[in-house]
Amino acid sequence: MNLLVVQTAFLGDAVLTTPLLRALKETHPGCRLTLLTTPANKALLEGLMEVDEFLLDRKREEGVLRASLRLLGPLREGNFDLAVAAHRSARTALLLALARIPRRVGFDANPLSRLYHQRVHDDPARQAGRRYLLLMKAFDRDPASFDHQTFLRVDPERYAHVDAVLRERGFDGSRPVAVLAHGSVWVTKKWTEEGYAALADFLREKRGFDVVLVGDASERERAARICALSRTEPVDLTGRTTLADVVALIARCDFVVSNDSAPLHIASAFRKPQVAVFCSTAPEAGFVPTHERWAVAQLEGLYCRPCGVHGAKRCPEGHFRCIKELAPEAVFEAAERVLGRPPGPADTAGEGGAASS
Repeated sequence: MNLLVVQTAFLGDAVLTTPLLRALKETHPGCRLTLLTTPANKALLEGLMEVDEFLLDRKREEGVLRASLRLLGPLREGNFDLAVAAHRSARTALLLALARIPRRVGFDANPLSRLYHQRVHDDPARQAGRRYLLLMKAFDRDPASFDHQTFLRVDPERYAHVDAVLRERGFDGSRPVAVLAHGSVWVTKKWTEEGYAALADFLREKRGFDVVLVGDASERERAARICALSRTEPVDLTGRTTLADVVALIARCDFVVSNDSAPLHIASAFRKPQVAVFCSTAPEAGFVPTHERWAVAQLEGLYCRPCGVHGAKRCPEGHFRCIKELAPEAVFEAAERVLGRPPGPADTAGEGGAASS
């Protein structure tokens, strides 16, 4: 069987699709699985045994119309027997129909779901990785019978490179390493620079971590301000590494704190102890870790929160209270729930426990 899977959303969505890729390979032994995704997602998922080939959607580089027209030829020439759409966009449904793929499976929440031959009911109350596995119902399989834990692969040479980068910055392996992923595509998901600076100091002074900041090049000024506000001078790798380096660094580290963004899901794929900081969004949307050792830090009881499932480029109310009023102490408490309190009565790390302010 020649099988096509479509996931052209953001990096976190790509990670959350990995259990579905594994399940499809298990239930279609010997199939050739092609993943239609973005170049960024390919860089993240490259090396997975479950994916035989990548087909690239350059919609963010070329624009939606031009990219769609470019894809029609490869989709028609790919001789796909089956297409499974994890992405819920109307464009996805239309592209697959225009490509005349003979069997098309997708979610009923898609605005053009009538173009699918089989429609699976979405369940927004589920964790996102489990939601993607609902598509296995189209093959008469119980979604609960599949492992929903996400996974990624790191090239051993990438580990060696990251180890060398850390040694160059004075890391000798004598202390555990904490990664702070302080950025996001969406401004309403970014906890304060002051908060991350205080967290870096807390982790270094109270917990004995070497602290590393990561993010893309657009976050370099923000990272510089975090470092300037910090007493303990965390190592700043923001915009100085590739995505593959960040993945390897997270896989190598001992603890991760991130906003509701892709590093949250990368850390989850490696089962890292972690804290997820939710500002404008909320864990109830399902974009949470798939393992057990994690906690949430968020501002409880704010009337306007969450203001959406995903982030936004501005605060609809204009006050950004979900960001500004989330106290550093709430994030410290979440970290201690995961790590266990230092000398004193031990605190049990909860499954998805919440700390709030």
